[in-house]
Amino acid sequence: MAKKPKKVTKAEKARTENLPDIIDIGGEVIKPTQLYMDNGRKPSASGPWTDEPDKLSWTDPATELHCTILRMPDGALAGFVAVPLQHPLFGFDHEAIPADVSVEAYGGLNYSEPCDDRGPEATSVCHTHDFVRGRDARKQEWWFGFRCNHRNDFLPGRGNSHLRDEEGRTYRGTAFVFKQCTLLAQQLANIDAEDTKQTATKQIAPPTSNGKGV
Repeated sequence: MAKKPKKVTKAEKARTENLPDIIDIGGEVIKPTQLYMDNGRKPSASGPWTDEPDKLSWTDPATELHCTILRMPDGALAGFVAVPLQHPLFGFDHEAIPADVSVEAYGGLNYSEPCDDRGPEATSVCHTHDFVRGRDARKQEWWFGFRCNHRNDFLPGRGNSHLRDEEGRTYRGTAFVFKQCTLLAQQLANIDAEDTKQTATKQIAPPTSNGKGV
């Protein structure tokens, strides 16, 4: 027997209902669908991350694809963009995307998973719909993501603030990740079924979400 969808808690529902109508990210105005200013991963040291959201979700107005920025345990931000069930890359592992299909992201894609609709909302990657989170094939989406934790990136959650100046590492903030999500969404939206029909055998079945967040 299929499990009943998990309903969002009162706290999560209130957080969703009390969202600001719009927010400004680097000069771009968006309507947030999820916003957490502190999801338990806020670095203790002060810096540009102090006043940033630790999770921000929205629908990209140009492509209508769902996007999320999420802070990781090391303090770095990660960006995610979802494609719907009918998209040619739905179910593809990021390492199995055909070489002739142009999908690039900052540092390269390193995430490809279905909605984590059973994990805690503050740290999971999943779109919001009807205040009910649970497996519904009609609403399932497949997420591709990237992380800003590469060699020249500053990771504020590791207590290595001296490296920012000594080694010239740069903290990639919300505005930067927002822009990268927008670019990734545009690439994914531009992919046509013809681009992947020759490599359909590489498509994989969506794995079961572990419900642990990212």
